[in-house]
Amino acid sequence: MELVADKLQELEPLTAKNGANGIHFIDKQKKVVLKCFKSLFQIEDREKMIDHLLLFQPIPKSGYPIDSLRVDGEFDGYVSPFFEDSVPFNRKNNYTFTQKIQACRDVSFQLQKLHQRGIIFHDMNSGNQLINADGGHLVDFEDVWIPSHRYPPRVRYFLYYQQNYLPSNMKQDQLKQYISNLGLLYQMDLESYFYQRGSLEQLPDLFEVNPTLKEFLQTNIAQVENQNVDILDYFDAIIPSLEDEEKHEWEEAKLHENNIVQTLSLKK
Repeated sequence: MELVADKLQELEPLTAKNGANGIHFIDKQKKVVLKCFKSLFQIEDREKMIDHLLLFQPIPKSGYPIDSLRVDGEFDGYVSPFFEDSVPFNRKNNYTFTQKIQACRDVSFQLQKLHQRGIIFHDMNSGNQLINADGGHLVDFEDVWIPSHRYPPRVRYFLYYQQNYLPSNMKQDQLKQYISNLGLLYQMDLESYFYQRGSLEQLPDLFEVNPTLKEFLQTNIAQVENQNVDILDYFDAIIPSLEDEEKHEWEEAKLHENNIVQTLSLKK
């Protein structure tokens, strides 16, 4: 998409939204987001990465780039779909348990499709996963990474296992998506736990109320550094421990009696 700066600025008074990596101009008529980078840092790398993403078909229901964005002839970002009335996974919402499960499945599917193209999402966090009445949406593809293309971009938070920093790879993408899913389903900001350098091996202990889920997390986390083990199953593998909605509501209530969990409660 080619624009001149004056035309872009016409959108700003009502629809500009500040993002971590730039300004998002929402064109509701065309149902697209124009993502302008606010920094020239790694701009050439980002242009190459967006061009690489555009070699493939968009991933349905995701914020996968559908065009590059040029302002006054210079690369300045990309264009992606706009999702009406969506909220990030790390914000309180009124969606039903069934809708939340579907949103988790949707984002998991979108991540799986990205991985099948040999691309690491890299900055996987709850702010990059949205839920609305149509399901779940993986968004913000500007920091995706192919190791052969460039140095890894920055990330919102790191994962540690037994005090060791885990390198960015597809397995870490999936672990972070599990963390985001559990945060959405149990109304917890689990990422804050890891901001404080909480370690992955401690995560299962938060879910004593669901022994099946706890065991699943322990089994998969224990393999996180084992390069000879295939990457984790995607989200459907966790569904059997969550299918009973009434039981889940009881678990959520019991979980929030925990003093640690209370500090991680989602905010509006």
